[in-house]
Amino acid sequence: MKSCNWGRFLFLKYGTDVVGVVSFHVDNKGTYKLGYREFSQQYNPISGLMRLWGYRLLSARHTHADSYICHFFIKPVARRAGLGSRLLGHWLQHIRQYQVESAELDVFQKNFRAIALYQKCGFRVIKKSSLPLIGRLLPDSSLLRLSISLH
Repeated sequence: MKSCNWGRFLFLKYGTDVVGVVSFHVDNKGTYKLGYREFSQQYNPISGLMRLWGYRLLSARHTHADSYICHFFIKPVARRAGLGSRLLGHWLQHIRQYQVESAELDVFQKNFRAIALYQKCGFRVIKKSSLPLIGRLLPDSSLLRLSISLH
């Protein structure tokens, strides 16, 4: 896929299976290189423009941090085996080559296991946000912003 920036994904293999992934923004580059053409080809010119606007609005939160985790996932069968900590540690080592000072991520407030993992790896809560309208469509109506210093 041309619009995918594969340099912004790290995959975790356990045996022969991929069991985890982290995608991220760093050095002002994210996981996807999407523009109007990609959206208008996928949808139609008007719907594509509206979806591009939504995508850019949601992506704006990634530009405030030196590095930002967009997506972090460990397959359920591979959880509670230390693989999440291993993947986060490898990612932190990887982004240090960009001389970033900090990294951030957002997590739903009710995602207690993920929060415990992130805090175990050194992330700290820096902000809590309420999502009163859109929160009805999501698993939780509160979002936590976590950050880690890389010094």
